[in-house]
Amino acid sequence: MKAALLVLSDIHIASATDPILSTPSLIARACYATLPLVDALVILVAGDVAFSGKSDQYDLALKFLREIGAQLKAEREVPISFVVVPGNHDCDFEKDSPMRQALIDSVLRGSTADLQIVEQCTGVQGAFFEFRDALEGKQAQKNLYDRLWRVVRIPVGSEVITVEAINMAWLSKLNETVGCLTFPWQDVAPAVDGSAAGVRIAIQHHPANWMSQHTYRPYRAFLKQRSHLVITGHEHVPNVGLIIDTEAASTTFAECGPLQEGNSLEQSSFVLLTIDTAEERMTARSISFDGEKYVPIQDEPWEYDRALTLAAEAPFVLRPAFERLLNDPGAPIRDVNGNTIELVDFFVHPDMIDLVADGKSGTVSLTSSRELGNPEFIRSGVFLVGESKSG
Repeated sequence: MKAALLVLSDIHIASATDPILSTPSLIARACYATLPLVDALVILVAGDVAFSGKSDQYDLALKFLREIGAQLKAEREVPISFVVVPGNHDCDFEKDSPMRQALIDSVLRGSTADLQIVEQCTGVQGAFFEFRDALEGKQAQKNLYDRLWRVVRIPVGSEVITVEAINMAWLSKLNETVGCLTFPWQDVAPAVDGSAAGVRIAIQHHPANWMSQHTYRPYRAFLKQRSHLVITGHEHVPNVGLIIDTEAASTTFAECGPLQEGNSLEQSSFVLLTIDTAEERMTARSISFDGEKYVPIQDEPWEYDRALTLAAEAPFVLRPAFERLLNDPGAPIRDVNGNTIELVDFFVHPDMIDLVADGKSGTVSLTSSRELGNPEFIRSGVFLVGESKSG
């Protein structure tokens, strides 16, 4: 069985005069050639549906997305599902409060994200959740942390695609910087029955590198090990590819460009994926607006010519409390912002061996890598050699 995934992101709908609102037929037309090849279609939106999280903006978005679905269904009668996640623009910051700001700071300092904190921090996304429920219907499995992480199972003939919709914007602020987010995945990630999950897709607005440094790497590893495909938006640069590493063996990713940026369609683009659920194989096209219509950026689709894989599950998983014990420096140390300092936050400049001096004198000459910040030391250039991650 095959499914098409129409992946949109960063629509930024602000008013009825937005140029993107006139394009449903153009977007649908770019997908027509794929429809005869698939048994189901999923329209995914990777955040920033609205410009400022207002209800009237979501009214326009609901009509816009439903029209795309109607145009596609008019071309071929195929089951169509919607899955959307919020971005930072889906927060109505006029509803922000000092209490929410204090809770955000508390979570960033390591406080547990209980349900009351989740409710307060996602309150600025209230209009988005009403829009989401109206668009998706009741297909999502509900859990206590539904506002942060949901599981949507989509039938594709006799197979299934599992979409995990993640709210990375729950701690977003009006002026956002890299490293300002965190996500309590150990507490809120729902259990997924691997035997029934089929192809697993994770979709979130922010890429993992927008998280704070001490949570970025473990969350990224967790997500890659759990997902065949990871979809993100936010950075407005389209890209599709494959990462092969020791963290998760291999992970396919799709990074979406903006569908509308600054009330303009000049950079408008989206991604069209085709997944064979039985063979677990995927092809992808990045499609952009040429001023009249949406056309593929490349002549041939990018094809992942091997089975989509998941990393083998670890034989045991450390409990969060034990991880905190291992990272405890032995004293209650905080930085100037009140954030807890852990062992992983400490950095000691490693020594460097001067290979030239060592070869001449027969003795080992050590220099601290702190000297790399000295303009005099690097004036003539420095060539560094070392094992992976030795720095």
